[in-house]
Amino acid sequence: VEFDVPGFADLQRYHNPDLEDGGRLDDAAGALAEEILQAVRPFSVRPTAGRGDPEAFTVFCLTDPAPSATGKTAEMWLEEWRDEVAGLLTEEKDFDRLSDTEVRETTRCAFSYTNDDLLVIDWDSALVVDPSGNTGDVLYILESANLQLTELQIYDSFLDRTLDQAYDDLERYSGRLPLFGGPADILPRLKTALVDLTKFSDELSNITKFFGDYHLARVYMGARERFHLTEWENMLERKLDRLDGLYKRLSDDQNNQRMIILEVMIVLLFVVDIASIFLSRK
Repeated sequence: VEFDVPGFADLQRYHNPDLEDGGRLDDAAGALAEEILQAVRPFSVRPTAGRGDPEAFTVFCLTDPAPSATGKTAEMWLEEWRDEVAGLLTEEKDFDRLSDTEVRETTRCAFSYTNDDLLVIDWDSALVVDPSGNTGDVLYILESANLQLTELQIYDSFLDRTLDQAYDDLERYSGRLPLFGGPADILPRLKTALVDLTKFSDELSNITKFFGDYHLARVYMGARERFHLTEWENMLERKLDRLDGLYKRLSDDQNNQRMIILEVMIVLLFVVDIASIFLSRK
């Protein structure tokens, strides 16, 4: 959306802009997402129901005036307008209410490549200052990081449901009589979930495997830190380990049952063999 406003306060409304037809941007994005979902659903494998709640990430791209036009570098410009930038990113119109700690935390993740460009990343918004207007690469990095965050949230929810189901299955299984009703009906579900989630983890890492630009790599690492992607990934790995532990426990129980059955069959064969020897002597 193009804009020409006198100050930061006038940009607040773009966090939740109204469309020309009076509708909401979230509704328009939701309708587009639903259209795409219907198009790809026939090709999906085990698609989840629904599409969840939208979480908007707003990026403000400023091309004029350039910091150098006022004889300042981008870092100097940010220091001068730090309170206003923090108010814009946090949707706080009365930015004077923000504490110094909050202002510093909101604007902490800042990057510059030249003296005239600047990027400030917050949790659900960002500010890009680039007089050249070449913001495509930076927007792509922010979009990729947001995509990873969304996928981690979705798979975390999926993993929670899988673990809950696994605990319920394990509780029912533990109440069965020994040697009766093995875990054969539980193991395939756990194995499928483990394969899916492990494959997802690898594909998620490959999204941003190569950037070809050190500055963009720094931007991505800043977005990862701001979005807590590492914490999300570690939490997912811990839950995967618990799921893998349940799978191994059930698999070991199944193998033990098979070994007991084999041992019983061997003993029975010995008994039959001994009985046949005594019967043949008579």
